[in-house]
Amino acid sequence: MELMMFDDYGWLVWFFNKLNSESQTGKNAAHRHLEELLEKGENRQPKKVCLQCGRKPVKYFSVFWGYDGAFSAGTHYTCCEDEKCKQALREEAAGNHIEFLPFKFSTMRRFYSKADKRRITDLFKKVFELPERLTRQVACQFFCE
Repeated sequence: MELMMFDDYGWLVWFFNKLNSESQTGKNAAHRHLEELLEKGENRQPKKVCLQCGRKPVKYFSVFWGYDGAFSAGTHYTCCEDEKCKQALREEAAGNHIEFLPFKFSTMRRFYSKADKRRITDLFKKVFELPERLTRQVACQFFCE
């Protein structure tokens, strides 16, 4: 399940909701583990430091939406919660529509195409300082920290 948090988060949420709706007798061990895993995905703290101030860990990534629906996002476009740091990225956007999204696994559901999901997953791996190719063991360690 830990690897699926990166590869198919939306399916895990769907499955969790299905388990919740069908569960008459309570939660089994797998159901409880999935619930805990989804909660941990919302509360992980990135390790990458804000490029704008150089002091605090990043909390957001900014997405520049193009007129054609395409977007730009990357480690350069990350910042902490300070308004000054967000403003620096707004100025860099030079009038383009910019949106700040939190580094929470639920944010991945905002991206629909497989290619877009992969780009966001790769960004998450970078800010959480994970290897490009995750193994089950690395993913488990990440969520057990």
